[in-house]
Amino acid sequence: MLREQIASDIKAVFLNLHEMADTVTFGGLPVQAIKDEIPAQESKIGEGANERALSIFCAEADIQILPKNGSSVEVDGEPWRVGFVRRDAGIVNIKLYDTRVNPDALTEAVSVLRPVAGERNEIGGEDEESLSPVTALWAIVRAVSSQDRTIAMQGAELRTHEARLQIPDDAGEEALPVQYGDILEWRGTRLVVKGLRPDWRARLLIADCVYINA
Repeated sequence: MLREQIASDIKAVFLNLHEMADTVTFGGLPVQAIKDEIPAQESKIGEGANERALSIFCAEADIQILPKNGSSVEVDGEPWRVGFVRRDAGIVNIKLYDTRVNPDALTEAVSVLRPVAGERNEIGGEDEESLSPVTALWAIVRAVSSQDRTIAMQGAELRTHEARLQIPDDAGEEALPVQYGDILEWRGTRLVVKGLRPDWRARLLIADCVYINA
């Protein structure tokens, strides 16, 4: 009787459909539950890589078989991975994760190289220009389509790639990590920076680049 009374109170008070709870399809079955999702941009798992997180609160009696940690389950038609399952006084909290990577995530490390002019040698000439390593940044680099190759504010000059680079937390407007003319080394390819557009709100540096032979 006590167990039945607790289950009744849970649905009448905590999982009231007229308050916070809703009907959720969990593993193909309708369940009276509270569904709380954390958007990808608020749940980070690494530099630039995000994952959605979802918490389900429901009556333990409504879940026929509790899922195991690491298993997969569908919630309202979407696949999720089970992070953990906690039971407390007849209520079960199931934490779920969706680890599909945001397509705009900064998932690759790009090396930034800066050209250094050669010094005069003993016979009056100049040594060849060299490249000095500056830093490495998390980035995403894309080849651009032929219809989208004009570099912003650079007239008729064309770009072949667009790089979105992370602006470090300690970098200010006067000390951007990348400058015009720098070389980005990406997947064994070298790209020369021809245009820069900082987005300070997102702390992203958008670089218009042109492919050069290594």
